[in-house]
Amino acid sequence: MPAERIDISSGDAYQRARRRLYAERNAATLARLNRRAARDRELEEILETAEQSVINVFDPRESENLDHHHQHQQDEHHHEAGNVGGQGGVDDDDAEWVTLEEDQPDEVDLAIASEKARRQQQAKEVNWKTLTALLHPIYMKLRNATQNWTASNSYDTFTACPETCLRKKNRQVDLIDVHRQRRSIIQFCECTKDGVRLLQHGYLAGSPVKPVTAFSLPLLILHNCLWNNCNVNALPFTNALTQWLEPRSQRLRTKGGKHARQLRKPFTAVVDLFRLLEDMTTEVVHSILKLTNQQILAWTSCPACFGPSSLNSTQYSDLMKTDSNFASMETSSTDIKAKLAAITNGSVPLTDRCTDAHKAANDKQNESTWKGCDDTGLMGCCCRHDTVVHLANIFKSGEQRQFPMALIKRVLADIEPDRPVGFLYDIGCSMDKYINIRRLIPQDRPRIKFATLVFHAYAHNWACQLDYHPRFNESWGLSDGEGLERLWSYLSPLVSPLRYATRNHRLAAIAHRTKHHNERSIVQLAYWMRRKFTRALKRRQEWEAQRQFSQEHATGEDDRRKRLVALYKRQETLDILRASLQDESIFLLSPDRARAVVAAIVDAATFIQTETVELTRSGDLDVTDPEEQKVRLLVWDAKSALYAEAVYLQAESQPLRDPHLMGSHLGTHGKEKVTRAINARDASGKLLVEAFNREYQIFKDNYTDARFTHSHIHPLTYKEFKKFPLDHHFWNDELYYHSTAPWSIDPDVREGINGVLLLQRIKEEFELIAQEVACSMGWAIALHHDICTIITQARSSINLLNNNGTPDLTFIDYVQLGDFSPVEKLRVIGEELQTRLLAHQTLVEEWSPDIEWLWNRCQPLENRGRISEWHALMTEVQRHIPQEFPAPAEVEGAVEGIDDALEQQL
Repeated sequence: MPAERIDISSGDAYQRARRRLYAERNAATLARLNRRAARDRELEEILETAEQSVINVFDPRESENLDHHHQHQQDEHHHEAGNVGGQGGVDDDDAEWVTLEEDQPDEVDLAIASEKARRQQQAKEVNWKTLTALLHPIYMKLRNATQNWTASNSYDTFTACPETCLRKKNRQVDLIDVHRQRRSIIQFCECTKDGVRLLQHGYLAGSPVKPVTAFSLPLLILHNCLWNNCNVNALPFTNALTQWLEPRSQRLRTKGGKHARQLRKPFTAVVDLFRLLEDMTTEVVHSILKLTNQQILAWTSCPACFGPSSLNSTQYSDLMKTDSNFASMETSSTDIKAKLAAITNGSVPLTDRCTDAHKAANDKQNESTWKGCDDTGLMGCCCRHDTVVHLANIFKSGEQRQFPMALIKRVLADIEPDRPVGFLYDIGCSMDKYINIRRLIPQDRPRIKFATLVFHAYAHNWACQLDYHPRFNESWGLSDGEGLERLWSYLSPLVSPLRYATRNHRLAAIAHRTKHHNERSIVQLAYWMRRKFTRALKRRQEWEAQRQFSQEHATGEDDRRKRLVALYKRQETLDILRASLQDESIFLLSPDRARAVVAAIVDAATFIQTETVELTRSGDLDVTDPEEQKVRLLVWDAKSALYAEAVYLQAESQPLRDPHLMGSHLGTHGKEKVTRAINARDASGKLLVEAFNREYQIFKDNYTDARFTHSHIHPLTYKEFKKFPLDHHFWNDELYYHSTAPWSIDPDVREGINGVLLLQRIKEEFELIAQEVACSMGWAIALHHDICTIITQARSSINLLNNNGTPDLTFIDYVQLGDFSPVEKLRVIGEELQTRLLAHQTLVEEWSPDIEWLWNRCQPLENRGRISEWHALMTEVQRHIPQEFPAPAEVEGAVEGIDDALEQQL
C-alpha cells in the first residue's frame, strides 16, 4: 500500500510569525516545565524510598542491596540527563554538583495568574450579589417574625419547601452559635438556594455556593455590638469563640485532620453579609417613606442641623466642619510583597530608634510617603454636633483642595437651596480665597462662608484672624470646629486592623463605625444641646459678674494706685535720707549740702503727710494689711516699667522679624543699625530687671503664704526678658496691672474686647440652640407622622386584598422584595416600619425632659406655642400599643381548616 503524505496546517502567516518571534521564550518555558517535571519525579522517588522498610546497615547482605539500589537510581538519573542534553551517558568521574536556582515566573505566567484571580473574584462577586438579592426579603421577614432573633422562636426552622420539589440532598455544614457549635446534616433542595435554606434555619452562610460553614444571627448581633463598642477584630474573636465553645460542644476539625478549623475567613464574609443586609433594609425604609436627601441626613446624621424648622432658617447657618486624617491609610498589595521580599533577602536595614525617636512620626507626607499606599487618608465633614455627614477617600495624595470642594458641593446639593452654610476648616482662609479666585460654585457662593478652627486660628497672622477667627466674627456661636479631631480619635482603634485590608473592606468598616457613632450622637443630642446652653449661660453670668466688678472698682483705680506708688517711693526716699543723717559722713558735707539734705527731708515729710491725710479721708488706706499692699504696688510699678521696656525692645526688633515690612529688603547695614539700637538699651534694661527682682524678692520673703502663679519667673535675667513677646504669660498675671501708656497694648482693653466678642458669641449660641431645638422637634414630629401614615396605609391595603378589594399599591411597587405576593410584601414592610416606629418613640421619650427644659428658656415668644405639638406627640407615644398585621387570607383559611380537623378528631 503506498504511503500517503498528509499536510498538517501550521496556522496562518500571523501565527507562524508569532511563533518565530517568541521561539526563545517558548523554548525557555518548555525547558522550565521539563525541569519541574524532573524535580517532581525525584520527589516521588524519595518518597518511595522513605516508605520502604528500614535497612540494617550492619547486615552485609542488606548493605549490598542498599548500595545496589542507590547505584541503580544514579544510573537512571545519568541516563535521563544524557537523553535530555542530546548526548550519551556521562561517566561517574565527570559528574558534578549542580545548584538549581528557583525559576522566576515570566510575564505570561503572571498575566495568566492575574487574569485567573480576576475571573474568580468576579464570579465570587456575582454569586454573592445573586444570593444577597434572594436573602434580603427572607431576612426582613424572619427579622420581624423573631423580633430580631430575640423571641422564643429565634431557633425555629422556617423552611417552606413545596411538595413538588423532589431533588433533595443532604450535606454536612458546620453551624456556629453563641451557645454551641456542631457539624449537622442539612437537607437542601433545588427550589431553594443553599444560603436561603440556612437563613431559614437562623444562620448566614460563609460562602455563596455550597457553603460548609454558617453562623447564627444571634452570634452576629452580639459581635456587632461588641465591635461597635469594644473594637473586636475577627481573628481574636473567632479564636475566643472556639475556645469558649469547644468544651461545651464538639470540636470542628479540618477535613481529614485533627486540628480545629480556622473560622476567620468565613466569619469575615458573614459579617460583611450581615451588615449589607442591614443597610439594604434601611434603604427600603427610606424609599418607602420617600425621603429626600436632607431628610435622610436628618435621620442618619443630625436632626438638629437638617430637620425642618418653624423659625426662619435663612437667618441661621448650618455649621459644618471639614478636616483630613492620614492615620487611616491603606498599604498597597505590591508594597506588602516588596517588603516581604526585602525581609526574605535580608536587605531591610535596622531602624535607629534613638535617632527616629526625635522625629515627629517620621512622616514627611510627600510623594515617598504615599508611594506604598493605595488609600492615604480620609477627608471628613461633620456638623457642629460632631455627627458625620460625609467622608471622602483620599487616593495616593495629600490634603488637596479637591476633597473639601467635593464635600462642600455634596452638602450644598443635599440641603435647601436658600439655606446658608458655614464651613470651619483649618485653612478656611485659603479655601475662601481659592473659591473666589477660581469663581467656583457661583450660584451658591452668597450663602457659604468660611472660618478657621479655634485651635488652628492662633497659627494664622492677626489680619487673617480678624477675618476668619470664629470668635471674632458673627454667626459662629461657640463652635470650636474640633469635632473631626474627636472623630479621628474615636476611629483610631481601626487604624491598625485596616492597615492591610482591601479598599472595600476598609471603607465598609469605617462607614459601619461612623453609622454607630451617629446613632449614639442622635440619642444624646438633646442632652448635648442642654449642656451647651448651660455652659453658654454660665459664661454670660461670669461676664455679668466681671462687668459688675469693673463698674465698682474701675473708677479712679489707676490714679489711686499711682498715688499710692508715689507715696511709698517717697517714704523709701525719706527713710534713706534720715538714715544718712545718722551716718558719720554727714559731717564731711558742706553747710549748703547739709541744708539741702534737711530741706529734702522736710519736703518729703510734708508730701507724705499731705497724701496720707487725703488718702485716709478717701478710705484708700483702709486695708487689712497696708504693708502687703505697699509691697504689691511696688512690684506692680517695677513690672510696669519692665513692660514699657519690652514694648521698646519689640518696636526696635520688629524690622528683624519682618524685614519686608517697609517694602524693601532690610539688608546687612540695616540689620547692624537695628542690632546697635537694641544693644544700646541693655544698660537701662538690666537696671529695670534688677529693680523688679529686688522688689519681688522682698514680696516673696515677707509673704510666703501668698498665692503665686506660674508666670512669676524669679530671678529674672535680662537674656530671658529680651525673648519675652508681648503676649507672654509673664505679663498676664492676675495680681498686677500693666502700663497704660498710649503707645502700649493695654491687656485690660484686649480682655474687654474679647469679653464683648465672647458675649456676642454667647448670644449667637443661644439663637443657634433655639434653631436646633426647633429643628429636632420638627423632625421628630414629622417622622412619627410619616411612619404612622404608611403603617395605616399598609394595614388597610392588606384588609382590602383579603376581602378581594383593589387597593392603591403604587407606594410599594418600586420596592424589590423577591417574589413576595402583595400581601406578604405589605406585611413585611409594615412590620419593619412598626419596629422603626418603636425605636423612634423610645428616642422621643429620652429627648423629652431636655427638649421641654430648653424650649422654655431659649425659644422666642412667637414660637413657644409649638410646644403643644410636642405634648401631643408624647401623649400619642405613651398611649401607643403595637398591633399585629393581619395575615393573608389563604393563611387564615389554612389555620381554620386545621382547627376544624382537630375539633373533629377530638
